[in-house]
Amino acid sequence: MMNIINVGGNAILIYGVHCGTEGVAIPTLVSRVAAAVAVIVLLLKPKYQLHIERTFRYRPDGKMIRRILRIGISNGMENSMFQVGKILVLSLVSSFGTYAITANAVGNVLAMFEILPGMAIGLGMKTMISRCIGAGEQEQVKYYTRKLMVVIYVGIWVFNVLTILALPFILKAYNLSDITASETTKIILFHSISCMTIWPFAFALPNTLRAAGLCG
Repeated sequence: MMNIINVGGNAILIYGVHCGTEGVAIPTLVSRVAAAVAVIVLLLKPKYQLHIERTFRYRPDGKMIRRILRIGISNGMENSMFQVGKILVLSLVSSFGTYAITANAVGNVLAMFEILPGMAIGLGMKTMISRCIGAGEQEQVKYYTRKLMVVIYVGIWVFNVLTILALPFILKAYNLSDITASETTKIILFHSISCMTIWPFAFALPNTLRAAGLCG
């Protein structure tokens, strides 16, 4: 639903109403608000095992709050440092000129496609490993971690190889200048090599540690 509203809204406002930046911003905001409302409505239904009770009489559970903050604060610090790094990279890229900014923007879009299998399986990996930890099944933790890492590597390789093969056609669709297309190609090739070698260990494997409560 969220993606339909976002993509449909972009098409209507940009190509139909001929809006500029607001044609991208408004559908994004509306889609996220709609998704948030839909999730809250579902959480208010008591027929689901996980639901919110319609009451304002809540009593803080200090022990539970401390357990949540123990994980949440470290996770927040990790994400904050990662975002600071992205800001520094963008600041550096913006100093190179328009062609570098465009190449970086196109590269970011394609890079998200290349890591899609790892991100999707990583979310399920965290849930699966946490259930194994809760059940005290240490051997299953090792088994499923190895198995899911293999699946992630296979998915990453497939998506990256497809992206590299289709890259000339993708760049034509963006109608880039020669220098911008050349820089975008370099970015994608470097990112693909990194994805196919170290990305799963850097971003997917930590999900096991998070599920076990060993890191943020």
